[in-house]
Amino acid sequence: TRSSTGTGSAFDPIDGIVKISATNISSELMDDLRTVHNRIKATVKSNDMAPWAGVGGDTTRLRAFGFLGQAALDRLDASSVRLHAVEKVGGDADEDERANRRAICILDADDDDDDKDD
Repeated sequence: TRSSTGTGSAFDPIDGIVKISATNISSELMDDLRTVHNRIKATVKSNDMAPWAGVGGDTTRLRAFGFLGQAALDRLDASSVRLHAVEKVGGDADEDERANRRAICILDADDDDDDKDD
């Protein structure tokens, strides 16, 4: 999920999904996507989100990552996948990975559903 920190109108990633979708998305799916988006935004506060273009990038847009249960994050950790852009190496890659790790939240099935209407 991502958020805009600029002073202009906020970027709505859910509207972006609709614009790039080749097929119509059902209202039920859109409601579910908004719920997940809102839960991630509520869990990962803006000061913990990662810059969209990476640390030191040229954008104010932010992103966060929601994993569906701890097992999903555990699978990522057990893999060789690193949470940085492939073009970054050394200290730049490490710095991006640390920022991306701060922007992670675990979404569990037993989480409250109070933010569905946000």
